[in-house]
Amino acid sequence: MLDVRGGKGQLTCGGRTIALRAVPAAELAATLERALFLSPRWRRIPHALARDDEGTYYFVDGTRGADGAAARGRPGYQLFVGRRGKLVRQELEDALVDGAGQLYVSAAGRLRVKPTGRDSAEAVWLTPAGSRALTWFEPSDHGALIYGELGVYAGERLGTPCDGRF
Repeated sequence: MLDVRGGKGQLTCGGRTIALRAVPAAELAATLERALFLSPRWRRIPHALARDDEGTYYFVDGTRGADGAAARGRPGYQLFVGRRGKLVRQELEDALVDGAGQLYVSAAGRLRVKPTGRDSAEAVWLTPAGSRALTWFEPSDHGALIYGELGVYAGERLGTPCDGRF
């Protein structure tokens, strides 16, 4: 958790607290000149996250461009399905992403996502046996779940003081 009050700041993660200090305006230019700006650490970016009422998660990610945003052109989508901590990658046969929404097609089934608002969507898992309504989670709001609990990126470090804490 980042807390800034009265010109002082601190970052707390688990039991660890790191004090932050404001850089005085006179030092700001010199500090920025010495700063090392790195390319995005993560090569993948979340696109879709949903769960059914039995606890099965459906997660889609794609390649990240050099600017940190989702790659354009051939984004290399991946679909993962399973229980928390045990998601398994499903080989995608096709991925359709357009103004109507997202459709990810695998031999196990199809994940259909239709936007319903700015940060909301309706998600459904479709199989020959029928359709299953899913609960949508906006990926940008669920980093701890995606990077920590689902297991898709197990063992990969975020490079933050909170590594290993969630």
